Amino acid sequence: MNAALIERARELTKGVHIRLAENSPTDAESFTALFNETYTRTIIPEYFQWQFFRGPLPGRCLFAELGGKLVGCYGVRPIIWNLVGRDAIFGLTVDLIVDPSQQGSGLFLRLESEMLGHARELGCALIYSFPNEKVFRPRVDHLGWRSPGDIEFLEHRPQGERGRTQEMEISPAPGPACAQIDGIFSSAHAHRAHARRSAQYLAWRYSESPWYDYTILRFSPKALAVVKLFQGASETNGDIVDLIWAEEDPYHLASILKSASQYLYSQGASSISMWANLSTMDREAASLAGFVSSGHMRRFCYLPLDNENIHLKDRSSWYLTMGDSEIF
Repeated sequence: MNAALIERARELTKGVHIRLAENSPTDAESFTALFNETYTRTIIPEYFQWQFFRGPLPGRCLFAELGGKLVGCYGVRPIIWNLVGRDAIFGLTVDLIVDPSQQGSGLFLRLESEMLGHARELGCALIYSFPNEKVFRPRVDHLGWRSPGDIEFLEHRPQGERGRTQEMEISPAPGPACAQIDGIFSSAHAHRAHARRSAQYLAWRYSESPWYDYTILRFSPKALAVVKLFQGASETNGDIVDLIWAEEDPYHLASILKSASQYLYSQGASSISMWANLSTMDREAASLAGFVSSGHMRRFCYLPLDNENIHLKDRSSWYLTMGDSEIF
C-alpha cells in the first residue's frame, strides 16, 4: 500500500464515518438502495444478508456514511481455497460502491486500506478481485496488487465443435456427491489455487443464492458442472458457471462442456457463455467444445497479505470459475 496516498485520502475524507455494517433490516435497506442507484441490475435486501452473513465463513462489509447518509461500501468474503495441497483462506472483495458525490474524493482508497485490516482479522492469506478498469489501474499501478492475466468471456458456437468429444450422461448431483468430487479435484490439481467446494459452500453459493436458480449437473463420479439460465434483453441465455473434474485431459473436459451446453439448449437457451480460465489446457478444451472469444475481457488481480504466495504470479497457478459471466 502507498502510505502517502492513504494518508492523503484519510485527510480528504475525515468527515466520513466508516463502520462495520450490521445484519439488520436498516443496513440491508441502505445497502440495497445504494446498490440499485449505482448499477443497472438490481438486488433485494436478501442479497446483503446472503453475501455477508451466511455461508461457511461469513464476510464483512464496511459502510461509509456522511451526514447520516450511506455514500460508500466495500465488502470481503472469506473463502477456503486449496493452495499447493493445503487449505488457505482467500478473501474475495465484493460490492465496492462509491456514491457519485464522493467519487474522486479519496473514499475508495480509504475503504481499500481499512478493508485490509479486516481481511487480515478474518485470516486471509490474500485478497482477490475482478474489478473494472477504473479500480484495476490504481490497484496495480500504486497499491501493490498483482495480475497474472485477464479473464476472457467465451461464447458457444455449435458449428465450431471439433475433435473426439462426446456427450456424457447427466445425473442429479446432491451436495455430498459434489463435495466428494471436490476432494478428487483438489488431489488431482493440487498445484493450482482453487476454491474448495464443500457441501456447505456449494449450498450457500448456489442453492441459497438470491441471484439465480442454478442447476448442478453430474457427468461421472469425477466430474460436474454448474449451469443456469437467465433472461437477456430479448432472449434466454445459458451460462456455464462452474466446472470440477479429475482427468487432466482436454478432450474429457471438452466433453463435459459440450454436454453442459446441450443441456442448456434443451432447456431453452438461445446462447451460452462462460469464463475462459487462465490455463492453456482449459482454453484448448473450450475451443474443442466450440467456445470462441466474445471480445469481452474482465480484469483479475490479487494482493498477497503474507510472503508465501509469490508463485501465484504465474497464470497457470490459478483455477478460476464460479463466475456469472454477465455479472462480472
